[in-house]
Parts: sequence; structure tokens; C-alpha cells
Amino acid sequence: EDFNVTAIAVSGENEKEKRVSSFIWLKGNYTFIEIQDKIFPTPEELLEIIVEQQTPFSQDELIKKANEYNETLHDYSIPEIERCTLMSAILVALQHKPFCTSYTEYTHTQNKELINALLDACKSVLANNGLSGDKILVVENEYAKFKTNSIFNSSHIRNKKAKSEEPNTLLRDFIHKVHKEILPYIQNNEFDILGQFYTIFIKYAGSDKKTGLVLTPNHITDFFCDVSRLNKNDVVFDPCCGTAGFLVSAMNYMLNDAGHDTIKKKQIKTTQLLGIEMSQDMFAHACSNMMMRGDGKSHIFYGDCFNEEIKSQIKDYKPTKTFLNPPYAKDNNAEQLEFLENALECIEAGGIGIAICKMGTVVSDSNDVVAVRKRLLESNTLLGVFSMPVELFNPAA
Repeated sequence: EDFNVTAIAVSGENEKEKRVSSFIWLKGNYTFIEIQDKIFPTPEELLEIIVEQQTPFSQDELIKKANEYNETLHDYSIPEIERCTLMSAILVALQHKPFCTSYTEYTHTQNKELINALLDACKSVLANNGLSGDKILVVENEYAKFKTNSIFNSSHIRNKKAKSEEPNTLLRDFIHKVHKEILPYIQNNEFDILGQFYTIFIKYAGSDKKTGLVLTPNHITDFFCDVSRLNKNDVVFDPCCGTAGFLVSAMNYMLNDAGHDTIKKKQIKTTQLLGIEMSQDMFAHACSNMMMRGDGKSHIFYGDCFNEEIKSQIKDYKPTKTFLNPPYAKDNNAEQLEFLENALECIEAGGIGIAICKMGTVVSDSNDVVAVRKRLLESNTLLGVFSMPVELFNPAA
């Protein structure tokens, strides 16, 4: 009733015959969980398994919270894109213990000071998580947009339902809500819960096409991992990473393949996930998205994926797979193929590249498209082409 109990059984007379089984009984539960592996689980690995089994949030509950928070901010006319940036900053800042213990002290007349404290906490967390100074500055500039938002800065705010002015504690109260309802689930390093919540939140906040947050659907990012036969030893590169959807799916697949090997899992997160993003807001979201999963954020580069200096740094990590959803120019099919060509130049010989491209890249007979196709087929082998649904990126789908 009071303890989690672990039992480890070993059989076999040599390395080939060795079989290790671990059994865990969670306290208050009389059914056991069996884990078979070829290694003895460490206390850290056993704790990870126990935490996984005790995860209190279901996918439906995460969606419910994401919708609830979006509705709260919508009621105060906070634009969709600003909601995403706000949530990103709050989730980062709440990983800073001094901020967690002090933000409740700010009154409605100190909103500007609260915003400054929030930004300072973010800067500290980003630095502690290994982001270089130039990357921190990019993210900091994106978060600093709150300073010009009159709703967050004003001392009083209009209550639409009561039709009256009242003290403005919107930001403080919203931080408190996230702190009490979401943060507890990462206290035992359950970063994946935080990451899942953040992905769901920006999906619902970005459902309006005006935000520019066109997320590659999860079933597509997972499909890329499946069809490429991704494994724990791969190094994955996304040259147009956006909010890091492909990298998140790749991380989940590789971590799953690594089982409970904590050393390998750390290696996956720190050296096997690479991305480039040139949009400041998307770069900030990508860094946050990866950081909220425990790591991976230090190898997302800010800049142009065609930049030779950045490409050289990517090549140093010897990527084996590249996944990308390149920008869609209305009448320029060649450009998408150039993004793919550029990505393939960065990966190791024998690696695999997968991209979502418009049908025109395959059927067009224009000179520029034909020229890029020819270069691609001279240097690479086409393994297959999949036809995707027309409504693939419909946010309501």
C-alpha cells in the first residue's frame, strides 16, 4: 500500500542465453507491470518507468486544458499568435524557481514589472539549458513583444461580462493557473507531458490561418518516421523546422527504440536532433518545444538553411535522415525541390530524405523544375512517391 515494489529476475548460463525481466508493482495496485530487457535497469530507469505509468493527464484532458486557456485569452482579445508566444514564455519561465515563488507578489499596478521578471526568468532558463547568447537574444526579442501589449501592461481591464473596469491581474492569474494545473506534471522530469500540452495548445491557438502557424499534422510527422525506418542511432535533420514537429516525432520514435537506456536517450536528445529556422517567432517556438521535452534545443540553428556556414555545422553531426515540409510558393515548384536538394546535400551517403511537395514538382515540364529534378536524380535514388490528401493542412481536419 505504501511503496512501489520492484523485482528483477535473471536466467541463462551465458551471455547469449541471458534473459532479464523486471516486475513493478505500483503502490496501491495489486497488478504488476513486466519489463523485459537485456540490461539490468538502474534506479533512474526504474523511476522513469514508474513515472510513465503514473502519468495523470490523458490526451483528452490536455486538449481540454489547451482549449480552456485559449478561450480565456480569447475573452480578453489576445490574438492567436500572441497566445502561443505567451504560453511558450510562461512554460519556460516557470522552470525558474525564483520566479515561481515571486510572481504572485506583483499587484495590478506592477504589470510592467511582472513582464520584465517573466522575461528575465526566461533568459536565465534558456542560458541554463545551453542556448548560446545569439539564440537567446532571438528568443528574447520574440518574447519581448509583450511589452507593447496594452492589455498586459494596463493597470485596469474591462470585464466584458460585467461590463465594468476592474484591476488587471490577467497575466498574473494566467501564470498562476498554468503553474498549478500544468507544471506539477513535470516535477519528476515528465517533460513529454509539458511538450504534448504545448503542441496541443499551439495547434488550437494556431487554427486560424492568420497566425502563420501551419503545423504539419502529427500523423504525417509520425508517418515520416515509420516510412524511413527511423531507429535510435539515426541523426535527424529538418532544414525548415518551424515549431519542430518533425523533430518531436523523431525524438519520440528514437527514445522508444532506445528502451530504458538512459545514456542513449541523453545522446539522442543532445546530439541527434538538428533543425534550422529563419523566422524569429517560429525559432522561439521550436526552441521552447524541444526544451519542454528535456533537451534537443541547442542544435536548432537560427538562419537560412541555404547558408553554407550553417550547413557546414549541420554536416559535422553526420545526419542520416532529413524530413522537411518546405515553404510553398504559389507558382514556383522548383523552389520546393531546391529545398529538398539542399537538405540532401547535408546528410550522409546512404541516408534518406523525405519531403512534402506540391504535385507540380513531379508533373511540371517547366525548364526550371526539370533542371532541378535532373540534378536530384543524378545524385540520388528516388525510392517512392506518396500522394497526400488535398485537405492535408486544413486546420479543422
